[in-house]
Amino acid sequence: MTDLFRDKMANSARRVSHTLLRWPAWAAYAASAWSLIYGALGIYWTFGGSGFPFGAANDPEGAALSILAGVQVETAAPVIAAMGLVGAVVGLAMAWTWGRGFSRTVLLGIAWSFAAVLLLVVPDARGLLVTALVPIVLIGAPFGWPSENFFDAIPWPVMNQFVLTGGGFLWVAAAVAYQRRSRNACMNCGRSDTDTGWTTPAAAARWGRWATAVAAIVPLVYATTRLAWELGIPLGISEEILRTGQAGGGSGQG
Repeated sequence: MTDLFRDKMANSARRVSHTLLRWPAWAAYAASAWSLIYGALGIYWTFGGSGFPFGAANDPEGAALSILAGVQVETAAPVIAAMGLVGAVVGLAMAWTWGRGFSRTVLLGIAWSFAAVLLLVVPDARGLLVTALVPIVLIGAPFGWPSENFFDAIPWPVMNQFVLTGGGFLWVAAAVAYQRRSRNACMNCGRSDTDTGWTTPAAAARWGRWATAVAAIVPLVYATTRLAWELGIPLGISEEILRTGQAGGGSGQG
């Protein structure tokens, strides 16, 4: 029985791995489906459905941290519905490798715009804070710490940010796959026989090292500030903000 279960788990793992490795084939379809589903939510909210996650009226505890604090359901929900429909159509066009020249540029512009908004504009500091808590919860869970329910710290407006971030990554994958497919480049590495300049293997090796170093250093800077706040050092913030955060049960702001 144990061997059978182990074999099933191994087969499942192989199927998942194979699916992930084939991401260029399904990324645009996934982005299209995600857009259609979220666009349907926009229609639902447009006609009075509950759960609209933006704006001070619907997110009173954390709207001040969001760039979308002033958003109103009456105006934003129809925009979400329209953008969802546009995304569904654009995703299918990219999956079918439609477009040449100007039309290709338009499709890529829409795809990268969706990715930028979903990853860089909509999320606020709360998503980062919840992500930072995950390893703490995993380490402390066997010891019954923290005593509060982790999911109580993730209200729907914050959970929605993770939904949107996931959509943003799907649009990044869809855009990259379409760029490669539409110029007959390698779907795995993105290189083609006509690569020049910064796209050559030698150039990519140089700037790739710098990009990797930056990606590793930035989280360390953030972690250093949090550690300093835990130790009572107001690194990057005022003494007043630190003490206020400690009095409220936190370690400072952000």
